[in-house]
Amino acid sequence: MYKIVFGLVLFTNLLFSQTAIDSIELKSLDSLLNVSKNLRSKGDLTQSLEITLKVEKIALEKYGRVSAIYANTCINRGKWCIAKSEHQEAEKWYFEAIDIFKTIYGEEDNQYGKALTNLGVLYFLMGKFDKCEPIYLQVRQIQLKAVGVNHMDYGVSLNNLALLYKEMGRIDKAEPYFLESYQVFKRALGVKHPQYASSITNLGVFYYDMGNIQKAESYYLEAKEVRENALGKMHPDYGESLINLGSLYMELGNYTKSEAYYLESVKIFEQVVGKNHPQYAQSLYNLAYLYNRMKRAKDALALLLEAKLIITNVLNPNHPVYVTCISLLANSYKLLEQFDFAEKYFLEAKEKQEKITGINSLGFTQSIIGLAKFYMDTNRDTIALGLLKQAHEILNQFFGHEQTEYALCVHYLAITYEKLNNPNLANTFFEEHLKLNQIKLRESIQYLSSFELNKYSELFSGYIGTLFSVNYRRYQVQNISKNLNSASLNSILFHKGFVLTAANRLNSMSDQSLETKELFASIQSYKRRLNKEYLRKRTEININLVSELEEKSNSLEKKMALILSDYKDASQQLSWENLREKLNRDEALIEFVSFKLDFPVKTDSIMYVALLLRPQDTIPVMVPLFEEKQLTMAFFETGRNAPTLLYASRGANPVKTFNYSSIYNLLWKPLEPYLVISAKVYMAATGVLHKLNLNAIEMPNGEILSDRYKLVQLGSTRQIYSNIIDKKYIKNAVLIGGVDYNFADTALVSTLNIKSDSGKIKSAVQTNSIIPAWSYLPGTENEVKEIAHLFQKHKLPVSVFQGTSATEQDIKQVGTINTSPSILHISTHGFFFPDMQFSNYDSTELNSYVSTFKYSKEPMLRSGLILAGANHSWLGESDSENTEDGILTAYEISQMNLSDTELVVLSACETGLGDIQGNEGVYGLQRAFKIAGAKYLIMSLWQVPDKQTSLLMTTFYKKWLVEKMTIPDAFHAAQKELRDNGLDPYNWAGFVLVE
Repeated sequence: MYKIVFGLVLFTNLLFSQTAIDSIELKSLDSLLNVSKNLRSKGDLTQSLEITLKVEKIALEKYGRVSAIYANTCINRGKWCIAKSEHQEAEKWYFEAIDIFKTIYGEEDNQYGKALTNLGVLYFLMGKFDKCEPIYLQVRQIQLKAVGVNHMDYGVSLNNLALLYKEMGRIDKAEPYFLESYQVFKRALGVKHPQYASSITNLGVFYYDMGNIQKAESYYLEAKEVRENALGKMHPDYGESLINLGSLYMELGNYTKSEAYYLESVKIFEQVVGKNHPQYAQSLYNLAYLYNRMKRAKDALALLLEAKLIITNVLNPNHPVYVTCISLLANSYKLLEQFDFAEKYFLEAKEKQEKITGINSLGFTQSIIGLAKFYMDTNRDTIALGLLKQAHEILNQFFGHEQTEYALCVHYLAITYEKLNNPNLANTFFEEHLKLNQIKLRESIQYLSSFELNKYSELFSGYIGTLFSVNYRRYQVQNISKNLNSASLNSILFHKGFVLTAANRLNSMSDQSLETKELFASIQSYKRRLNKEYLRKRTEININLVSELEEKSNSLEKKMALILSDYKDASQQLSWENLREKLNRDEALIEFVSFKLDFPVKTDSIMYVALLLRPQDTIPVMVPLFEEKQLTMAFFETGRNAPTLLYASRGANPVKTFNYSSIYNLLWKPLEPYLVISAKVYMAATGVLHKLNLNAIEMPNGEILSDRYKLVQLGSTRQIYSNIIDKKYIKNAVLIGGVDYNFADTALVSTLNIKSDSGKIKSAVQTNSIIPAWSYLPGTENEVKEIAHLFQKHKLPVSVFQGTSATEQDIKQVGTINTSPSILHISTHGFFFPDMQFSNYDSTELNSYVSTFKYSKEPMLRSGLILAGANHSWLGESDSENTEDGILTAYEISQMNLSDTELVVLSACETGLGDIQGNEGVYGLQRAFKIAGAKYLIMSLWQVPDKQTSLLMTTFYKKWLVEKMTIPDAFHAAQKELRDNGLDPYNWAGFVLVE
């Protein structure tokens, strides 16, 4: 794995004495040397050398060997040789210059120190650190006395020492020098100077290499801004800043943002230095590195071959730029399964890297880790192990555990030991790798937005899959005595719902101070504007405005995360032992886990297991269950999945969704032997299990699971540690139902192509043949009236929004002025669209407002609730900036403040559905209300019948308010009552309670 960043070794420019500067001819020669330097920087080495030789000839003829002008031509010759990777020749020229400056100025003069600096830089580039260090230290002492601590030359000497010690693995020495150098440049040049930008770039690269992404990003962004203002966007230094940011965002899993930076850098270098310059080649292989990570190996290979040709024509094959290029080339060939080419370049890169920097360097470590991974992938694990041990020793000794390559090396060691049948050592490294990853994720909460955190956390899902694949295989080969159950459960306790927890904490802590309140208000404002833009027709979306709003919202959210002092505690680390202490004798917890089986070979099979814990367990129990396709085969085909149906209607004719009796054998039968004395089971779903109500699973004796167990569904079983307790005091309730979907709001209708005459609207709604309209639900009106009467009877304040008053605007006001209600009950239609490619759109829908939801890339826009007047938007074209469309999406709900809401009831169809994304669960209404702060959620999993839904809801509230049951007990008792009255499970099991 290669991190490609631009850290700058700072050369120094030698100056003439005042007497020399007064000479017009010397000024002219000095100008020629600058021209030569500029040509060299642009890659025109031939012309650069010609000019230098011209100056050299004049200098020797008129001023002699012992002259400053001739010494400067020697320096130029040395730098030209370095550009050609002719290091021995460069050394000769530098020695010549040093001797001359020593004779002219003496050993305590700054000019002599600058000449020494160039020799030190040469040794640094050659990897001769033992020769470099004393020179750098000598230069520092010379410049400390000659120019003092506030001079930029002194800052250069500190910077170069820092780079040296970083490369030597002496992090303890490197960081102080980087920080001191940064302060010198700040004092000497100010914060707007390009050289200051170079200094903070180096500091950013240091923190990036050490795994401190937060600090690296801060310095990278500052450097980019300084360079943009001082040099403009069409400058190589600005291009380097873009590459550094591209590399950083790639490490965070934000590939879209990374690619944008890389592509911009390619354009800059192409225009500024041309296609035959090494910097252009570097911009190509950085982009190729990203494409390798994205598994776009063919695209990467084309870029790398172009870059290699440029580098080979311009630079020496031993140049570091060439080594990086062939390392990436090796990875591309490996991905393309051209293993002979891959091995050839991996070995060449290792050999050349060792010659350049020696073995105790980060570059060499990266090269042998890459080679080791190649041998792992080609089943030469013994060879791989030797390389990984060497890398681990170097990283452990010189660079520390925070370095990204260290975590990667540990992961590869775990896999290799597993493949070589050494489970004890494999376990050790698996557990260490999990801890390292958790540290990184916990730290990221303090500086990433929710969007970035989600991208970053996705990078770790593969590691979790490998862990479970290894453990699953051990069960298959009867090697369960060395199981990874403890590590597996601890891992899933940490990762499941990680981003959701962080997002909820960010919202809930937004009122910590006046500053956070203002920040949060600004974030919400940007998101409201974004929502409007997201819902425009695809052809009318202003991409630049969307990008601008996303960036502003993202930046403010990151700023808020940094400010919130306790925000880092959002991911409180709990072990399974902590949870075991919370379990009573007759209780158990089950974490269901799904993962793609990728060990010992990668497959497309998605496996399900259960991690089970009881009070008496000394370690958690893992129970292998089934492959996902076995479960989906047990589902009946339903109209809900038919391609012509756009949404689910609460009043639709019921179609039985699942064969619950067949699911029992797959899902629950393997668990029963472990639950003999368990009466209460806490459980957290995964994958397609989110679509099931486990309470309704039929057992062989005719009972259902809820007859035998008290099942408590949680987002993550770590929630039992905080023990959600029902509040005894219910302050108020807000009820929505009996919604008039054809309501013609004057402001809304004025923006649509539908006349406001109610009769004509109703006719248009009923006869529209392209997109079905939302029909009135009489049961919802009766439902909220009966529930409201029940609340009033118990003297509980209740607000009812129905008919034309159940508008989106009114619902969004909930919790904005006063605290949110204890109960929010919404009885209406709901919708959910699965993720679809826009290229597969139905042409009849292209110009409809519905298509903006159906084909949205944002999952939280593909599910929502239907409110008053929605049919006008649904059937028309709503793009008003000042009115709501009557469609309350999950995206909008997530921006509400429901932190004081004990219970949200979504008495609508498929409100529990959404995109299922790994350990983060369901992206839809469920997630939205949890982010908003609701404690309990009652949601539906399929198209629920209107009459039976109303009966279930009114029964639930009676159990809760009249019989004083807890929310979970009242909910399960209501479902049982409907079942005892002879109703089919489909009529009552469609709703689930999630805590």
